[in-house]
Amino acid sequence: MEEEAEEIESLDPQEEKEEPWCVVCREYTDYRRKWNTLPRANLDGGTYSENVESPHCVECENPMIYLSHCKLITRFFWVLGLLILGISLVSTVALFQFSWGSLIGFSLFLLLSFTIIRIPRKSRRCLAEWKVWKEEKGFKELTDLGLKKN
Repeated sequence: MEEEAEEIESLDPQEEKEEPWCVVCREYTDYRRKWNTLPRANLDGGTYSENVESPHCVECENPMIYLSHCKLITRFFWVLGLLILGISLVSTVALFQFSWGSLIGFSLFLLLSFTIIRIPRKSRRCLAEWKVWKEEKGFKELTDLGLKKN
């Protein structure tokens, strides 16, 4: 009598780790983990060294990025810029009378919020490169499927 083996699934599913993306190679390539040491400040005024892991591409030897970090940084600055713009709009309308001075003040806050939104250039550029790569990959997969059918 043979009994079939049952797979027992864990109650705690394994966490999927995000893979880093290489901006230079424009691909999810193999990577090597390197450790960097950064000085950090203690609460008592001293410093200590913290070891930070950073992935480096095996093919081009450049540091790789985590796209979730880029998304988090860009969203933070978007929220900060929109918050400043909203507060300036409410304060201009509620506290001050409508005049040229209030319009100039609001336009300066508009310029400030636009500048704050544009601060994370590297993260925005990496996300834009990834989106272009994703579209190209999708088009390539579609053309490959079309060629396989013929």
